[in-house]
Amino acid sequence: DCDESYNSASVSTEFITQEDFDNPACLWASITAPTSDIAVTKSCQSVNQVPVTFTIITTNSGPGAAINPTLSDTLPTGFTYNGYTSKLYTNNVPANLGTCTYNSGTRLFSCALNTPLPKQSESSAYWEVVINLTAVTSSQLINTATVSSITTDPNTSNNTSTATCGTTAVTLLSFDASVV
Repeated sequence: DCDESYNSASVSTEFITQEDFDNPACLWASITAPTSDIAVTKSCQSVNQVPVTFTIITTNSGPGAAINPTLSDTLPTGFTYNGYTSKLYTNNVPANLGTCTYNSGTRLFSCALNTPLPKQSESSAYWEVVINLTAVTSSQLINTATVSSITTDPNTSNNTSTATCGTTAVTLLSFDASVV
């Protein structure tokens, strides 16, 4: 009987197989769930009269691949959403991967990579999402992006990143290039 030797206190996962009804076989295994330390950095580029871009980079320090990585970002008021790009870079080669949606009512921008994010040191892999916006205010705005994965993350303190963004005034000074 398989249940007689199973000790739930020492085994985290139970697998039971049975060959026919006459030849039962049991297997218990302690399986350690894979982990991946995903991290996010967010930056903003903006200048007066130029579209604003939020660039969000997600990396994985491992030790395993991050399964089903996702990103969420509630965009602040003061911007008009104009689209996105989502690319997975592996060995410095970009691939258009990931799907994103934007809900204009809640201003929630969310993405799913739709493929595992490999450990960065093995393939120089990172996931880059660029959000294209137009600033409709001249005030400085603060915005935060958060990433997650279904893989256990031992360090969630690096799963959120904030960028400060707003239009920037640029002053061009005239000068005489012939004067040395």
